[in-house]
Amino acid sequence: MKFQLQWSNEGQTNLWTPEHFIGASKEEILKAIGRGGCGPGKLGDKFVPDSIWGLNVHPACKRHDMGWYLSETEEEYVISDNMFLCNLLRLNDSSGSNKLIKWLRLHGPYGMYSYYEAVAYLGR
Repeated sequence: MKFQLQWSNEGQTNLWTPEHFIGASKEEILKAIGRGGCGPGKLGDKFVPDSIWGLNVHPACKRHDMGWYLSETEEEYVISDNMFLCNLLRLNDSSGSNKLIKWLRLHGPYGMYSYYEAVAYLGR
């Protein structure tokens, strides 16, 4: 599976995206990841937040879901998880927030590193 940087639809942030989905139709993307938010879908979406300390992380979640949809091997799942963390960090870096809020998003309660670990280790 190949990845490349693509502009996020939600802002001016370059995010890693599975190459297969660059230029894909909206229908193909919806088939792969559905319409839900961050989370496993349906009721699970209610328990998994779409934001971390006020930052919308849904663009990173969508790309992660795309990666998992395409993954066939353990290595590809790990690559998708790492892409997810990179995208979370890129969103935080480009947010324009002050240093304290950026730090809290990374290391604070329910921060990005905890979010990533939960997805990587409990997600499957």
